[in-house]
Amino acid sequence: MKNFMDLKPWQKCHELVVAIYRTSATFPEDDHGVVTEEVRGTVLKLEASIEKALLKVRPKGRGIPAPLDVANGKLARLESSLIHCKDVKYVDQATFRKLKGMVDGVQKDIDDMLGKRAVRARNLRQARFVKWANSITSRV
Repeated sequence: MKNFMDLKPWQKCHELVVAIYRTSATFPEDDHGVVTEEVRGTVLKLEASIEKALLKVRPKGRGIPAPLDVANGKLARLESSLIHCKDVKYVDQATFRKLKGMVDGVQKDIDDMLGKRAVRARNLRQARFVKWANSITSRV
């Protein structure tokens, strides 16, 4: 078997890690303990989850999420954090689009590893959640 570092999904995720670190180095000094650590920590946990998935590490015990489920969650958190960075002008529009494209590429790799059936089930769960959340906000 190849080393996980030779596999495309890990390489793309690692490129995202490097890009996030380079970009977050430009964030204001007074915010380095907050936003910088959030995006850096999230992207490192994302990379670790993809490593585990590529090494086919299976969780032990009920209720422990599989590595690709964790990766999906970290990817969503990273995307949300990048939107915040763009909104507070820590990153410009061009940098945001570049990083968003990298995030989308990693998401595609995760979806390919999960398979069509699992992706369809995840998308249905998300659609049900959005419908539920909209029903709550419409009542308020």
